[in-house]
Amino acid sequence: MTRHDPTIRWLILNEALLVTGSPVRSLNGEGWTVHLRHRDGLYQVEEVILAPHVVVPQHRHPHVDSVEHYLGGTFVLIVSGHRFEAGPQLRRLRRSVPIRATDWHGAEVGAEGARFLSIQKWDGNVPVSSVAIDWEGSEAKVVHAVHC
Repeated sequence: MTRHDPTIRWLILNEALLVTGSPVRSLNGEGWTVHLRHRDGLYQVEEVILAPHVVVPQHRHPHVDSVEHYLGGTFVLIVSGHRFEAGPQLRRLRRSVPIRATDWHGAEVGAEGARFLSIQKWDGNVPVSSVAIDWEGSEAKVVHAVHC
């Protein structure tokens, strides 16, 4: 799945319209919140909000391919060893990063916190739930100094 997949392109281009009849659901943990924004079959969009100075350790979502679409804040996304810096100055340059179910990834969040859409296609082997539930790896932690 890439950001050029027609369904993914539509979701990216229509991010403001993603307030549909999807179930209302929010999940919270230490330093993070995930809101369900849209669901249609195996496709789902969740808004992820990370508090300032959160470190999300390397993990993966074994049943989900996703495109992470930058909305705001500052953070470094690390996907399979590649670093993608996201901040207001980069908003127009690279707003979306694809992540496969097999990709280990994590993040280091700056002083502003961070927001992004996780635009997902589930593999159909498990019920569609949340990337906060379909998770392998350590939990996110709030730290006092992350330099982004």
